[in-house]
Amino acid sequence: MVKKITYVSRTTIPSRSANSIHVMKMCDALSQEGYKISLLTDPIIAKKMDSNEPEIIDDYKYYGARHHFKIIKLYYPWIKKVNGIIYSIYSFFWIKRRKTDLVFSRDLLTAFLCATYDYKVIYECHGISDSYFDIYILNKLIKYKKLNMFISISNEMYKILLHRYPEIININHLTAHDGVDLNQFGESVKKYEIRENLKYTKKDFVIGYTGSLMNGRGIELIIDLAEKLQDYKFFVAGGREFEIEYYNEYKKRERINNIFFNGFIPNGKIVKYLSACDLLLMPYQKNLTSASGIKINNTKWMSPMKMFEYMASGVPIVSSYFRVLEEVLHHNHNAYFVDPENIDEWIHAIKQLHSDIKLRKKLSENARHDVTNYTWLNRAQRIIYNLK
Repeated sequence: MVKKITYVSRTTIPSRSANSIHVMKMCDALSQEGYKISLLTDPIIAKKMDSNEPEIIDDYKYYGARHHFKIIKLYYPWIKKVNGIIYSIYSFFWIKRRKTDLVFSRDLLTAFLCATYDYKVIYECHGISDSYFDIYILNKLIKYKKLNMFISISNEMYKILLHRYPEIININHLTAHDGVDLNQFGESVKKYEIRENLKYTKKDFVIGYTGSLMNGRGIELIIDLAEKLQDYKFFVAGGREFEIEYYNEYKKRERINNIFFNGFIPNGKIVKYLSACDLLLMPYQKNLTSASGIKINNTKWMSPMKMFEYMASGVPIVSSYFRVLEEVLHHNHNAYFVDPENIDEWIHAIKQLHSDIKLRKKLSENARHDVTNYTWLNRAQRIIYNLK
């Protein structure tokens, strides 16, 4: 029987990354189910990526986690190009020195090392790597057939992996999309009080975006929309200091006065800002860049956490259309899809939803209903239930 779980993820706690939010929410959900969790984290990588939050006093409150579990910051020698391998080896030896019933790993090499030593192992895949090393290790992990569960974050991801690694069909598999903490969104939110603090009036139609400002997330599109739709207010939360400074200088130079960059907002506080908006944008582009600066096209397999938070907020969503998103979102049902690169479609969608209150209400109510299937607790329960 599983009682003690070691969760391995190469992310810094606390940090601004979506990965850190995911692992904290999953550990919180597993703790709620009564499991004793030890979360192994990388205290170095976020500093290298300029995304850590060193002055946070309470890691749990920062992420809105309700249950305390062990957070282990695993220090190791940083050696360029092989630091990931070193972290995995350190994780493996940390696990070997302690008793655990289950290793839940988002780190491929750690999952491989633990599986070869006959630990009960879940490997959760969040990206499809083209590196020769990762391909070699994943092939070995699949061929050993010692993995207890393979989790993909979307059905489209699993289809791609099945094409590349046909033998994965023999591994116990589960698709588990990202999730949301509905308890956060159940809190009373004084919408117009928040808007007043943000210097918006009741008459303003506020269009929101939260997330990264890196290439491919759609910030350039949002700025273009703000320039063309001067009667609307645009609220942007997220980004690093140098990015915010750059875009503030740009809007000043171009005299775009209706877009406001509010900086990074911790996940535990994001709900009230989402709820203060009238429309939320998910403008993913095809040329996404990862946090490490690597160009990727994860629009083929992504399951963005932002999508579920948007759905839970009760605010209608306008989203770029990518086939993988149809696993959760449906046009004119719980979201409004548009061509990611066609700004005229974005303008039309915004104006239509602005004028059509009934459509806005339908989209938001359906999204709020549908997202109840995607809570972190439901996700944790499904994983443990399907474990072999």
